[in-house]
Amino acid sequence: MFRKVVKILLLVIVILLLGCSVLTGCSHLLRGFMDFPCFVRYDEAGRCLNVDNTFVNVPDAAEIEVFLTTYSADFSGGGCHHEAVGSGRLSVDTAVGTLSLERSGETLLVNGSPLAPGETYTERQAFSFDIWETASLEIQNLGVVGLCGRPEAAPRLLVVGSYGTRLTLLRGAAVTLFLLAALILLIRSLRRKAAKP
Repeated sequence: MFRKVVKILLLVIVILLLGCSVLTGCSHLLRGFMDFPCFVRYDEAGRCLNVDNTFVNVPDAAEIEVFLTTYSADFSGGGCHHEAVGSGRLSVDTAVGTLSLERSGETLLVNGSPLAPGETYTERQAFSFDIWETASLEIQNLGVVGLCGRPEAAPRLLVVGSYGTRLTLLRGAAVTLFLLAALILLIRSLRRKAAKP
C-alpha cells in the first residue's frame, strides 16, 4: 500500500513537471523584437570610444562606464544596458546575477577578481529554473579611454560586452522526453499493480 501511495505521489509530481516543461517551451514560441543594441565602437587608432550612433546619454564625467548589449530568449535583436558612475564602484544586474565592478587604475575588479585592459571576463549559468533557457555574460575591460570627438569628456574606465538568455532546445527537449518516459513507466507500473488480484 505504501509503495502505491509513493508511486501515485511521484505520478502527480511528474505530471506537474511535464506540464510546466511543455507550457514553458510553448511560451518561447511567441517572440518579440528589439533593435536597440549598444551602438558603440572602440577606435583602436585614436584609443577612444565612438558613441555617435548610440541612443543613450553619455555623460562628460564618469569614473566607470558600461555598455552591455542585452538579449533575451524570447526576443530577436538586442537592447542596451548603459550605466555611468562618478565613483569607482558599480553594481550591474545581469542575466547571470549581480556583477560588482570596481576601478583600480586601469584594472577592473569583477566580483573581486582583477581584469586588466584588453582582457575578457565570461560567465555562463549552467542551471536555470527554465530548462529551455541558458544565460551567459561576456565583458571586456577597454581600460581608461576618452570619447571620440569629445575632448571635453574626461577619460573613464570603459567596459563593453553583452549578456542575456538564449534558447537551449536540446536540454529542454531532453528533460521533456525524460519526464514523458517517467510518466509512461509510472502509469504502466500502477496498472500492473491494479491488474494483480
